[in-house]
Amino acid sequence: MEREGRGSVTEPCIIFDKDGHVYTVDGEIFPSVTKILGDVGIIDTRFYKHQHTLRGNIVHECTALIDNGIADADSFLDGGFGGYLFAYERFKRECNFKPESIEKYVACMEHRYAGTIDRVGALGTRPVILDLKTGKKEKWHELQLAAYRYAYGSTTHGIFGLYLSDDGKYKVVEHDYTKGLGVFLNALSLYRWRFGGKPNGRVGEGSV
Repeated sequence: MEREGRGSVTEPCIIFDKDGHVYTVDGEIFPSVTKILGDVGIIDTRFYKHQHTLRGNIVHECTALIDNGIADADSFLDGGFGGYLFAYERFKRECNFKPESIEKYVACMEHRYAGTIDRVGALGTRPVILDLKTGKKEKWHELQLAAYRYAYGSTTHGIFGLYLSDDGKYKVVEHDYTKGLGVFLNALSLYRWRFGGKPNGRVGEGSV
């Protein structure tokens, strides 16, 4: 269980239980962005495999170590994930990406949802919110990133998916914030209708 303290008197206290994938915001359980999308059928997990989830978690943890200056891609050659990490280092170098926040917890108090932004940073001089993926591009990624940016409270950050491959290659995709947010908020309304709770009230039983 990890806690993110308050940066100011108006910033919520977010606690994330990684084992249960549960966010508690000022003592109240908020559904995650991916749970909302999954529960309304936008994310289809029927073909997901445990090893793919494990791979994504490991690559996320290793890239955080890289960005914190604790390790580099060479440190993980024996783990079988070196290609993804070399791709990340190559992306940082070639795109001049500078991370400012790593695994940033965010919560939208207006709509009562939470999530974790992989990276807040800059591509050159442009502020961006970045999500790291080790699988193929999916349509719902745009909704996920738009929801994160809305919760983060930015009106200027671009939203990008970074797709890392085990052959050391990468692809950067910019997503449409306006379109993504519109669809996400519709999905959130459906989620509330199906599972209870109000966007501006307490989450109902069975909604987390």
